[in-house]
Amino acid sequence: EKKQATDGEFVPPPIVGETLVKTETPLDDALKFLDPLRTLSPNSTNTHRLAFEVFYRKGKLLLMIQSLKRAMKTCPTSPEIPLYLTQLLQFVRERGVPAGIVGEIATSEMELLLPGGDIEAW
Repeated sequence: EKKQATDGEFVPPPIVGETLVKTETPLDDALKFLDPLRTLSPNSTNTHRLAFEVFYRKGKLLLMIQSLKRAMKTCPTSPEIPLYLTQLLQFVRERGVPAGIVGEIATSEMELLLPGGDIEAW
């Protein structure tokens, strides 16, 4: 609920920590914070690592690939990159690649990330 001060300026409602913690949809709420973070901090490796974690848990294959590529671009020597590559490869092996254009894009991008799907060779 928006309140107006006597001079017409917006006064935000008070922030209650307990209300923020009690959420029915934590991943959806995380996305609300993640989207502006990805826009405002595109060069931060932490942004892309967090994005990968959220998209992995939501099962969003193309967004996981995008986050991983951005993390590799901003900090290719990050020790988490091989872990995320392994998680991505395992995700694709367990769930398969979707049909249609999404599957085509995912397959071509996976081939660029992991030629031959061999994590050990990477």
